[in-house]
Amino acid sequence: MRGGKANFIGLDPHFHYDPNFKGDDADIKQGLYNCMGRLVLDQTERNKISVQLPNFHYARGLFGMDTAKSNRKTMLPAEWWDFYGDGCPELKKFVIRVLSLTCSSSGCERNWSAFEMVLTKKRNRLHQRKMNGLIYVMYNLKLKSKQINRNPILPFDDIHSDDE
Repeated sequence: MRGGKANFIGLDPHFHYDPNFKGDDADIKQGLYNCMGRLVLDQTERNKISVQLPNFHYARGLFGMDTAKSNRKTMLPAEWWDFYGDGCPELKKFVIRVLSLTCSSSGCERNWSAFEMVLTKKRNRLHQRKMNGLIYVMYNLKLKSKQINRNPILPFDDIHSDDE
């Protein structure tokens, strides 16, 4: 996913301030603005973020402090933004939201394994809606069983005490 990669690289201080970083790359900028368009629905807030981006890019204000510079590669990106992004509150909120996104395919893997259980040679003619419904039910049953296993009922929970 090129756009997603561009968003993280463009906003991560570890990569952004690296001498080899190509901040003028059109793909990175396009990915950043596409992401902003999806995550920030208010046009006024998007405008504020756009105005604040040069402060980050050129390391102005808190971004240019010696401690901010020395911590670019040692701190987690979201933590770095939390500490040094106060001069650009809208940009800080947006970037922390983007950098805190989980990059994982585990949700997709769970769906695929559920589809594999449903899609057998006998069931390969199921209509899409019926198959989606069956997957939904199976996945929720699995979640419910996990929740029941996590919260075992103790034998003394049902007994009421006479003590006041």
